[in-house]
Amino acid sequence: MPAWLSAIGDEAEAIRAMARALEASWRQARLQAGGQRRNSRASAAIDVIAAHPVISATSLAARLSMSIKAACLLLERFLERGLIVEVTHRSARRLFALRDMEPLQEVVQPRQKTIPGRKRGTPRATGMPEVPPVEDSSVQRDFQPLERWAPDYSELEAAMAEVDLLCRRSQA
Repeated sequence: MPAWLSAIGDEAEAIRAMARALEASWRQARLQAGGQRRNSRASAAIDVIAAHPVISATSLAARLSMSIKAACLLLERFLERGLIVEVTHRSARRLFALRDMEPLQEVVQPRQKTIPGRKRGTPRATGMPEVPPVEDSSVQRDFQPLERWAPDYSELEAAMAEVDLLCRRSQA
């Protein structure tokens, strides 16, 4: 029990440290995103990015009620300034996060390249393990369906009858 409680305490401390780092990153990004026009949504965009672990330009645009193109421009500007990082390794459907979420880049793997000439759904020519044929035909598998479950509500009905009887007595 003490080891388990110690592990939970360590995990809580790690989460607290991560939350502090994300808050510091959010504050730093918010300060560096300044210098915009009075009606700029850059600060609000940083707030939305900080509230979500990862976000796309479409989601950001929907949250801020702006066009997707404007959201893309904001995200590109933030990328250039180093305020955020791109988590995915793609040119379309990109996901972004605050700079302290950079370890996500290592976890997210780039999409596998398609094989030229291979159509969608066609199995790969190589690299797929072949299933060896079953040599022993005497092996039989007996698959029998489970018995149908028949619920027993007799105890519940007896308890409900007892409650009804008590209700009738109390009303009388």
